[in-house]
Amino acid sequence: MIGTKMKISSLLALPLAGLLLLLGGTQTAHAEQIDSLLPERSQQEIDQKRNQWMRVDQTLPMFTETPSTVFPYSAGLLNERYLDQGLNAANL
Repeated sequence: MIGTKMKISSLLALPLAGLLLLLGGTQTAHAEQIDSLLPERSQQEIDQKRNQWMRVDQTLPMFTETPSTVFPYSAGLLNERYLDQGLNAANL
């Protein structure tokens, strides 16, 4: 019984191994130049945007509604301009 199972699994394994060898040998990778559709920017333009977007206004309050960690609890409300500064930094 064990000998029969071994013969059957051997007979099935051989064609599978051959198929894997055939399929594995035919794969090749080709790199194509893809246009990103984005405008090219100079280092100076990038630096100007970074300086503009990463400028942090220290006088800007973080919250328009102060959060509370005691009852009644409140998550507070972030200042829109503060959120815009974070978004600009993430976009950069």
